[in-house]
Amino acid sequence: MTTPIPSVTKTWRSTPYPAISPTRPENSAKGKSIVITGGGTGIGASIEHAFAVAGSTEIAILGRRQTKLSETAQAIQTAIPDTKILTLSTDVTDVASVNNPFGEIMRTFGRVDVLVNNTGAISAFAPAATSDLADWWAAYETNVKGSLIVAQVFLRTARKGSILLNITTGLVHMPAVIPGMSAYVSSKLATAKLFDYIASENPDIHVVNLQPGAIETDLNSQAPVFDHRRFLLHCSPSTIADERYCSRSPRAHWIIWIVIPGVGLG
Repeated sequence: MTTPIPSVTKTWRSTPYPAISPTRPENSAKGKSIVITGGGTGIGASIEHAFAVAGSTEIAILGRRQTKLSETAQAIQTAIPDTKILTLSTDVTDVASVNNPFGEIMRTFGRVDVLVNNTGAISAFAPAATSDLADWWAAYETNVKGSLIVAQVFLRTARKGSILLNITTGLVHMPAVIPGMSAYVSSKLATAKLFDYIASENPDIHVVNLQPGAIETDLNSQAPVFDHRRFLLHCSPSTIADERYCSRSPRAHWIIWIVIPGVGLG
């Protein structure tokens, strides 16, 4: 499609396309053990489905809402019956609440080949000067502290060649174009830099920061000013799932940042 703003990306897409399809042999995930936080709905659920389509039969999905986790697991197993899915209720801001699920994952699968850090929290939209301090800081608790806890637990048992994907946001690259988002954007910027350091300090692990674009998700629905049509175009979670899935393939071993301008600025 024609780019709505000047861009070095010649082709913009908002639907899945063959090169990133999880059904391609070179994108196979057979024999891989996958863990995804924030996996109950939206992009997380789509990523899980992509890995299952690609042949992974060992997938653990973590999140706060057990009902959503179970619904997503059932949908995937109905479509792809050979998939073994663990659903583990997790509060990423609590060390014990992360240690315990990872312990069960290691006992069941024996390893974690790919971790997708997809957990995110957004505070109430308000100017920084008048924001409720506890609510404002809650974004940092989940997005920064929670991401660090998850990464630390993963890195204790990660093997050479393991993959860590962090889901960030394009807003960290932009001026403050949406008033009231200081907590979310600044915390995601801190998280992105955190994963830059994790990559530098763990050269045997492939770490990727990936910004997904403007996607209709439970998180974005909390934003009263969010309108994906304002931010270039709408992209389905399945497109982002395939992009994220493909970013862990051997062909992408050199990638440390993925920005998907063709799917918005979300």
